[in-house]
Amino acid sequence: MPSSVPSAAAHHRPFFGEGCILAGSLCFSLSIVLVPTIYGSGGNQFAVLVLRNLALAALMAVMISTSGRPILLPRTERNGSLIVGALFAAQSYCYFTAIQFIPVGLATLLNFLYPVLVAVVMHWVSGERLTIIKAGALVAALAGLALALGVTAGELNWLGVALGFLSACASTGIAVVSGRVLGQADTQRMTLHMVFATGVVLLAASQIFGVGLAFPTSGAGWAALGAAPVLYMVAVLGYFHAIRLIGPSRTTMISNVEPVCTLTLAALLLGEVFSLAQVAGAVLVIGSILATQIATRKRA
Repeated sequence: MPSSVPSAAAHHRPFFGEGCILAGSLCFSLSIVLVPTIYGSGGNQFAVLVLRNLALAALMAVMISTSGRPILLPRTERNGSLIVGALFAAQSYCYFTAIQFIPVGLATLLNFLYPVLVAVVMHWVSGERLTIIKAGALVAALAGLALALGVTAGELNWLGVALGFLSACASTGIAVVSGRVLGQADTQRMTLHMVFATGVVLLAASQIFGVGLAFPTSGAGWAALGAAPVLYMVAVLGYFHAIRLIGPSRTTMISNVEPVCTLTLAALLLGEVFSLAQVAGAVLVIGSILATQIATRKRA
């Protein structure tokens, strides 16, 4: 991963890096909120995921080639990137399928349990200290999630909840594996390998499951499907540029605004209604994520 020391450009444009990651988070959230429109018009998760990952892989291949760098990574880093790409395929499938059964906001909160889960897993596998703050954040996140779900057990689609939680588990695996096997890999080349592997795995899965790529049948559905990969590419490029300008620590901290963006856009654009208790639950979950990362930064 890149150095945590911001580049010299950050001193000349102190707010540009922050703007990049904020814009990227907003674009990613908007790409998620468009998904129900695609589904409602007959599209499926495989069409969205395969298109966005392979389109991004193609764009990044062109960018890397024109910069004069080789596309292929060294063998160890390449294999690690492909493994992470396969994990990301599982995470994406679980998350985007969960949206078929539960509201976007709830699926997002479930998925964003992963920063807290990472703290627990790293305590087990690497002996990282599980502080009182981290343990308290885990409890608070679970309590917040219970409030945010805000429906009775009889009304809740447990398949959607399970898929949302599995997406958090897969995100945890991605974070842990990336940190252990990818070392100092070129971030852009690493991501090219990841998204290419993700797209190929999902394309193969669509054929193995006999589902295929289902495309929308309405103009609104096609507009959403066309916009989703573009927004995803802007989000990823904004993330990379922010890392280069302000470093990965500040970038990942600011990126925690993403679930807030998704919840807000889901309410504004999809009409998802949240009770006061659900809002309080969302605040608990997001606050727990921030508390965990702040504690980690202080120890770094």
